[in-house]
Amino acid sequence: MSDKNIIIPDILPETAETDSDDQLTPPEIAQIAKNTIEDLPSKSKEKYTNTYNKFIQWTIDKKTFISESTILTYLTELSKIHKPSTLWSTYSTLKTTLNINNNININKYDRLIPFLKRQSQGYTPKKSKVLTSEQIQKFLNEADDQKYLLIKVAMIFGICGASRREDLIKIKVNDIEDKETILLVKIPTTKPYKPRSFIITDEFYTISKKYINLRPKNVQTSRFFLNYQNGKCIKKPVGINKFGKIPTIIASYLQLANPHSYTGTFRRTSATLLGDSGADITTLKRRWKSNTVAEGYIEDSISINDKNNYFGMAAILRKNIWESDPELFELMKKEKKRQESGLELIASENFTSLSVLQCLSSCLHNKYSEGLPGQRYYGGNEFIDEIELLAQKRALEAFNLDPELWGCNVQPYSGSPANFAVYTGLLEPHGRIMGLDLPDGGHLTHGFFTATKKISATSIFFESMPYKVDPTTGLIDYDGLAKQARLFKPKVIIAGVSCYSRCLDYKRFREIADENNAYLFSDMAHVSGLVAAGLIPSPFEFSDVVSTTTHKTLRGPRAGVIFFRKGVRSVTKDGKNIMYDIESRINQAVFPGLQGGPHNHAIAAIATTMKQVKTPEFLEYQKQVVLNAKRLCAGLQERGYNISSNGTDVHMLLVDLRSAGVTGSKAEKILEDISVACNKNTVPGDKSALNPSGIRLGTPALTTRGLVEKDMDKVVDFIDRGLQLSKEVSAISGPKLVDYKRVLNTDENIKAKVAALREEVETFSRQFSIPGHETY
Repeated sequence: MSDKNIIIPDILPETAETDSDDQLTPPEIAQIAKNTIEDLPSKSKEKYTNTYNKFIQWTIDKKTFISESTILTYLTELSKIHKPSTLWSTYSTLKTTLNINNNININKYDRLIPFLKRQSQGYTPKKSKVLTSEQIQKFLNEADDQKYLLIKVAMIFGICGASRREDLIKIKVNDIEDKETILLVKIPTTKPYKPRSFIITDEFYTISKKYINLRPKNVQTSRFFLNYQNGKCIKKPVGINKFGKIPTIIASYLQLANPHSYTGTFRRTSATLLGDSGADITTLKRRWKSNTVAEGYIEDSISINDKNNYFGMAAILRKNIWESDPELFELMKKEKKRQESGLELIASENFTSLSVLQCLSSCLHNKYSEGLPGQRYYGGNEFIDEIELLAQKRALEAFNLDPELWGCNVQPYSGSPANFAVYTGLLEPHGRIMGLDLPDGGHLTHGFFTATKKISATSIFFESMPYKVDPTTGLIDYDGLAKQARLFKPKVIIAGVSCYSRCLDYKRFREIADENNAYLFSDMAHVSGLVAAGLIPSPFEFSDVVSTTTHKTLRGPRAGVIFFRKGVRSVTKDGKNIMYDIESRINQAVFPGLQGGPHNHAIAAIATTMKQVKTPEFLEYQKQVVLNAKRLCAGLQERGYNISSNGTDVHMLLVDLRSAGVTGSKAEKILEDISVACNKNTVPGDKSALNPSGIRLGTPALTTRGLVEKDMDKVVDFIDRGLQLSKEVSAISGPKLVDYKRVLNTDENIKAKVAALREEVETFSRQFSIPGHETY
C-alpha cells in the first residue's frame, strides 16, 4: 500500500500541520491533505501509515470488516501490551485515516471513547519536568534572538496562559491587543475549555513585541505564530508538532538532563510558578477543567505544598482511590471488568444510571438527619428535607397515586428492612403472617423457617405460615391459601415473590384478606418497574401497604420504599368511617424502631430514579425487559428445558433442571465460569433450599445494556452449551459438588473447553456498554 493512500490528521487550508480532532474533514480539505502529504514531515507520514496499515492487516487476518465492534476488539487486544496513552494515539490516528481512506467516521461510535477512558483509570503517566524561574530567566537572557526568538515567545505565551499546543496554534493576530505596556491575549474556545484570556507584561512584553514587529506584510494566514528563520518571520504558520518540540529545545539549550521529559512542561511550569507567587488553590483550579489535573500540576509548588498542609496531613482526604488505596482499586477494577465482560442474568440485579451513581457519591452522604422532614433531631437539614419531600412526591407520582389516599416512606435502607418495618408497624410481637413459601418462589423476609430452625428474623419475631404453589402447574394455589387462612387467621397476608414468573391475582388476595380481617401487604420489589410502566396488574388497588426495593426493575439505588394507605379504610353498618391509622405506625417503625439516620445520598438517588420512571424511555425499557424474558424462556423451552409455570409474564423465569440431569449448584458454577451470572434456586417440590434443582434467570440488567430479542437467542445458546458442558464434567466427577469443582479446576480438557466458551461470551458481552462505567 502506497504512502500516498494514507492521510495524516485533518489539515486546515491555511496550515501546514495540525492534529485537531474537533471536526470532520470536508472533501476539499481532504484533497488538500492528499496533495500536500509529500511535503509533510516524514515522521508524521510514517506514523499514520504504519498505524493504519497495521489495523487494515489485522482486519484481513481476522477476516472481518471495519465496524465499531471490530475497532473495539482491536483496541482491546492492544490494551494487553500497550499503555493507555498509546491506545489514545492509535484511536486518534485511525479516526483520521479511516475517515479519509475509507469514508468511515468513527466519531459516531459511542463505545470507543468510554473504553479508552476506562483503560486510563488508575494509569499514572510519566509527568513532565518543571522549568524553574531561574532556568526560564537564563534562557531568555542567554539564548540568541537570531535563532531562538520564536521559542522565547512561545514559552512566554505557554507559561502565561496558553499552555496547550492547541491553545498556541489557535491564537490569531486579532486575539492579541497591545495596550502599550501589556499584551492582552484572548484564547479562543477549544474542545475542553471556554474562551479565556491572560496578560503579558514587563520583560515578557518587550520580547513578545520584538517578535510582533518582525511579522511580514501581506501574510495570508491570520494565525499569530509564524515560523522564524535567521532573525526573520516567514509566512508559513507554526504547526502543532513544532509547538510540541519547543520545551525539548529549551531543555536542550539549558543542557538539562533528559530534555524529552519536558514535553508538557508549559502547563506544569505555569501552575508551579503561579503557586509559588502566592495564588491559592481555588484560583489555580479555575485554569483547568479537571481538579485532579490541576492538583497534579501544582504538586511541585513549594508554596502550595505548605498552604493548609495541602499535601501533608490532609492529603488523604483529597486523593483519588487509585492513589490512596491501589490494592482496593485493583479489586474494584476487576469487578468492573467482570461486569463489562460477563452477562448478568441475576433477576434482582440491574445497572443503574449515571445520575443515580452521582447522587450516591455526592456530599449528601455527609449529613445526618434522624427523623422526618420538618421533624429532625439535628440541625442543618433545610435542603435534606426538600430532597426527601421531592423523593416522596415523585415516588407517589411514579405509580399514579393520590397523595390524599397514599403516603410513603423513602428511608428504608433496602427491601428487607422495609418489610420488617411493615410487620413491626402492623403487628405486635408474635403476630401472625402468611407468605409464599421460599422453595415455591417466596422471599426469606416473608417468614421462612424449616422444621428445625427459624431462618428469617420475620419467623423469629412473628408467627408465620407459608402458602404454596400447585406442584403440577407451578401457579399459586389461591384456594389452598384461603383454606389455610381460615384456620391460621393471619393478621397480615403477604402478596409478594422472589422467584415466581406469573402475575399475581391481587383481587383474590384482597378477598382472602377481607375474609380474615387481615391487612394485605404487597411486596412488589421485583416487579415495581413493570407496575409503574402499567405492563402488569398493580397491587395498589387492593393493598393496604406496598413495599419495594428500587434497584431491580426500577433500576435505581440499593434502597427501599414503603407505601401506605391513608384516609378511610372501611365504613360501619351505621355509616361511620373507620380510618387508616398505619402511617405513623410504619414511620415510627422505620425510625426510631429499626433504623437511625437515613442515607440521604440514597434518598436523592430514589428521587432521580422516580423522575426517570415517568419518561417514555423507561416505558420502552420495561417493554423490552418482558420481551427479552419471553424470548429467553421460549428459546430454552425449544431446547428441551422445563420452565416452572410453563412460561413468564414478567422479567424473570425459573428453569427446572431436574429433567436435564443438572443440579442448580452445578449449573450456577459452570455458568459463572463462562462469565454468565445467575443464581441457583429452589423449584416447587424441592426438599431443601441447600440443594436446589433450578436456576433463576432475569433480563433487566442485559436489557439496560441494550440487548434485544435476537441477542437473547445468543444468550440461550451460551446457557445451553454451558449446561451441556456441565453434564460432561459430572460424568467425570460424579454427583458431589466438591468433586465437580475439582474437575473444573484440574482437568485440562475441561478447562480448555470452559476457556473457549468464556472467550465467546466475553467477546459478545463487550459489544454492549454499561451506563456510568465511563466515569465510575
